[in-house]
Amino acid sequence: MSKAGKALGIAFMGVLAVGGGATWAQQRGGADQPQPAGDRKAQITPTDEGFVRGASDAYQMGSRLATLTAARASDPAVKSFGAAMVKDFIALSDALKPAASGEKGYQWAEQPAPEDSKILGALERMQGKSFDEAVPVQFVALLEKLRAALSTEIEKGHDPQVKPVAQKLLPTIENRLHQARALNKRGAVPRS
Repeated sequence: MSKAGKALGIAFMGVLAVGGGATWAQQRGGADQPQPAGDRKAQITPTDEGFVRGASDAYQMGSRLATLTAARASDPAVKSFGAAMVKDFIALSDALKPAASGEKGYQWAEQPAPEDSKILGALERMQGKSFDEAVPVQFVALLEKLRAALSTEIEKGHDPQVKPVAQKLLPTIENRLHQARALNKRGAVPRS
């Protein structure tokens, strides 16, 4: 074998060793056809990416707000609403995180946004009636943002795993928004 032939053979083995080789079925168009990473990323639209980021931000804020409400509210209706929202935000995460995971490149928020952290900090310093009246205002604002994000994803999103999650979650979020508005009106808290 010539030096060039040996060099080509060594190079080919090196490509196979680092995972660059495909199976015969993949080369022939089999079901296991590999998809270049760039193609997976190309399937993600700014709408899909914005939705996942916005929903994960809402999850971080909402789960903390719901937990705080369930633990600290003195009004039984507000406390009950907080407990229900804890379950809803867990369901949101359980449904969306797997759909948005993998090699798609979505960014999942790990902490509340700085402005949300300030709101949570202010709520943590409140107690009694002032807390019970302030919480529904925050839930209304949060759920309105989440509803808008879900609606946009349903209308303009393209990710085949993420869009159905938005379609499934929207009715629940709209119902909770209606409930939060009712709590807000009941407390006679002026909207800013």
